[in-house]
Amino acid sequence: MGSQWFGMAKDMMCIEPFHQSILKSSTYLEQFGLNLYQLLMTDDASTFNNTINSFVCIAAVQVRTVCC
Repeated sequence: MGSQWFGMAKDMMCIEPFHQSILKSSTYLEQFGLNLYQLLMTDDASTFNNTINSFVCIAAVQVRTVCC
């Protein structure tokens, strides 16, 4: 997953509104010990073996794409 397929969100970072939204969401999630930006930019697919990581990444990408 990365979010729906591994690396999808990483590829979408070149879209500036998407990138800014992820950075903003990442700032909010830091208080919960999650670094959304780092999760989405990882090259390690095993990161998404953790259900929380997968859920947070999918939700963040969906929120941004729905709110465009």
